Amino acid sequence: MTEYFKWWVVDGTTGERRQTSTHLNRDDAQRVFPGAVPELLSREFRDAEEFASTLPPDYPLRPTPP
Repeated sequence: MTEYFKWWVVDGTTGERRQTSTHLNRDDAQRVFPGAVPELLSREFRDAEEFASTLPPDYPLRPTPP
């Protein structure tokens, strides 16, 4: 099981703080949005392999099993 959150990030253009629209695990969030902060109330636990099977093949942040 892996933890997934929505993340608070700072928009590089406007400088405004905003929340991601999708849930990401910690590794992916830090890779895509360095310095992002998790929204703890949005925490979900998912089985990465099961979750990956529900995504389209061209999904850009496809999780990789450990």
